[in-house]
Amino acid sequence: MLDTLGVPATIYVTSRFIDENGMSWIDRIELALEHSTRGALRLPWAHEPLSFDGRESKISLLNDIRQNVKSDRRLDGDALASDIFRQLEQDDVRSSDDPLDRKLTWRRLQEWVAPGFIVGGHSHTHAILSFLSPAELAWELDMSLALLRERGGITTSHYSYPEGLAHCYSAEVIAALKSRGVVCCPTAIDGINRPAVDPFHLRRVMVS
Repeated sequence: MLDTLGVPATIYVTSRFIDENGMSWIDRIELALEHSTRGALRLPWAHEPLSFDGRESKISLLNDIRQNVKSDRRLDGDALASDIFRQLEQDDVRSSDDPLDRKLTWRRLQEWVAPGFIVGGHSHTHAILSFLSPAELAWELDMSLALLRERGGITTSHYSYPEGLAHCYSAEVIAALKSRGVVCCPTAIDGINRPAVDPFHLRRVMVS
């Protein structure tokens, strides 16, 4: 639709999600809660088990989990998701063919690329880049760019920080991106951009 209207667009790709039809850690946790009517979870930051017994309490619990995992570099979202499946006595799910969970394929991505469209990287596993060691950061960036090139046929100089808040990127992350030929990496911080803005600190206007 956008190409027929002549509207340019940029698509940022998390390569593991495409490569494995993978689910993010929070989508996995949401799925586990959807399949449970009620329960209680022991979480690393809570002194007592946190219970849920309906829609509102599930939403509150998910918001608490998001806030803690996204702000604490010691927490591994995927490991936490696996532990929650275990606590709720469910099989650990990492991929789903449900229409809401099914990911774009490499072939479909190639078909979508039209004149005026840009495809950029968005890490391999959607890890928060500033939380990673130098070796982990290099692996995330190199793996995502290699898969885009080798399986998507796309060489890109564009990237986007996973989560994109101020604590999710750093000078070290920016230097690593620049060393790999990236010239632009927007944040997810709300706001407008002036002409002289640094392309590694671009803000966005969120649309709900």
